Amino acid sequence: MDVDFIMAKQLKQMEKELREKDTKLRTQEKKASLPQLYPTPPPLIPLLEKHYQQQIVEDKAFHEQQEEERVSTEVRERKEMDENRERMGRMESNRREFLNVVRKERQEAHMVRFFKVKNPLNPLIDTLRARQEAQKARQEEERRQRQEVDDAQMMTQRRRDEEIEAKLRRREEEAQRDRQQPMGGEERDWRSDQQQQQQQGGWRKEEPERPPPQRW
Repeated sequence: MDVDFIMAKQLKQMEKELREKDTKLRTQEKKASLPQLYPTPPPLIPLLEKHYQQQIVEDKAFHEQQEEERVSTEVRERKEMDENRERMGRMESNRREFLNVVRKERQEAHMVRFFKVKNPLNPLIDTLRARQEAQKARQEEERRQRQEVDDAQMMTQRRRDEEIEAKLRRREEEAQRDRQQPMGGEERDWRSDQQQQQQQGGWRKEEPERPPPQRW
């Protein structure tokens, strides 16, 4: 074989290998710089998990807000129901009172119309009514008289009791003085007592007269 031909062929083979190495190096450089230009996105599952947890927090807050609104609404409605119940109770009481007043007025008007109508029983009714009023007045007068008699008797009895107490108190005082005085003063006290009884008309007319004290 020709030496020049062999040398030329080897040169071409070397150039070819150099070009392949250069291409391979450039390719490796591009692969090394690609992550810097285009970073790899994060995995999809952690993002979904984060979004799910965030959605749970938002749903919980929304549920708590809805629950607070529901409770406040129920409290307000319950308060309104109680107020309406009380108002309806007052309205029912007023309605009953109004009906009673209307019935009473109608009954009185009916009775007035009934008595105004000419009826053969009207004179009898008037007579019975007059008798009832007279009997009522008589009973009232009798009650007043009995009360006056009772009051007078009580006053008389009270005066008698006071006189008896005064008499007893005076006798006790005289007896005490008699015990302190000599024996001769007993007869004078007895006579003085008899004179006082005669002047006052006697506070015990049925009581027998006391005998004079004996002299020793």
